[in-house]
Order: sequence, then structure tokens, then C-alpha cells
Amino acid sequence: MHDYSEFTEAPTDENYARLTELVDTHTKAVKEEAEAAATLKKAKAARVDIEEKQLPALMDKLGLPDCSLKSGAKLKAVKQYFASISAKDPDERKVALDWVNDSGNGSLIKRQITVRFKRDEQKAADELLESIAAMEDESGKVFEAEQRQWIETNTLKSFVKNLMEAGELDEEGQKALKVHARKIVKITLPK
Repeated sequence: MHDYSEFTEAPTDENYARLTELVDTHTKAVKEEAEAAATLKKAKAARVDIEEKQLPALMDKLGLPDCSLKSGAKLKAVKQYFASISAKDPDERKVALDWVNDSGNGSLIKRQITVRFKRDEQKAADELLESIAAMEDESGKVFEAEQRQWIETNTLKSFVKNLMEAGELDEEGQKALKVHARKIVKITLPK
């Protein structure tokens, strides 16, 4: 072990004061960051409530699908579709992905295969990289692998929107993909 003590500066009261100052500044920054995150979360909730509940309800009550205000702001009520595939329930996930495959849209599904090797299996890992088809080592052991499948959120949303608007998404598909629609109001402010 090397002794670096001769290369270090002995702590002084000034050094400790600077350390204290930095810790205090860091503590303040952490607190401000948490407050900003809470403020952002609250502002987002308020925006969503106005866009998805208050404005659509009032515009429906007034019978206005769209309108322009004296301020120049333009409002337009639009229907948006949402869907999800369970990340937690493998049975629900399989039903949803099977439905997408069976409907001829399997190309939407992304696939990822992970192969786990033990620390002492570098040779086997190298062989797999050379030839992905060689899934067995010299002893015939099949590598433990898992496959992950998913559809990106925006891809699923666009897919569902297109099918719903064309009237091509049956009840089974809607249930498998947990489809729901909401009317939201888009606001365009004058420049």
C-alpha cells in the first residue's frame, strides 16, 4: 500500500468551511429539485384535468366541437384512443400479443432475447456471438434464455386509433388491448 499523505493538504478551518458550504448548497439543491418535481406533477395534473374533463364537458354542454375565442385561442375537441398491454400479468400479456399476431399485425411487436451466461462461460458466449444458431455448448446444455416482446406505446396507440376509426377492432381485440377512448380538447394559442 502506498502512502500519499505527503501529497495531501492538511485540512484547515477554511477547507472545512468550504466542505460545509458545498454540503449546504447541495442540500438546498436537493430540496429545490423535490419541490420543482412536486410543482410539475401538480401542474400536469391540473392541465390534464382541464384538457380531458373540464373543457370537454363544457364544450359538450354548449354543443361546440370546436371554437375560437376572442383572445385568438382555438379549441378543438378530438377523440383519442388509448391501449395497454399488461407488463405484470403474463397471461394477459400473452392474450394481447397473440391477438396482435393472429390479426396479422405481428410486425408491430418488438422482440428481445436475453441469454445469460455464468462468469466462467466466456468461451460459450463467444461461440454464440459467432453463430447465434449454436444454442448448445459442448455438453449439450441449452443456454437459459428469455424472450421479451412488446409494442412501443405510440405504435400501439396509432394502431388502435386506425383500427377503431375504420371499425375493424372487434370486442375481443379491444379487451385484449385494454382499449379506451377519451375526448380531449386541443388548445392552439395565438402567436
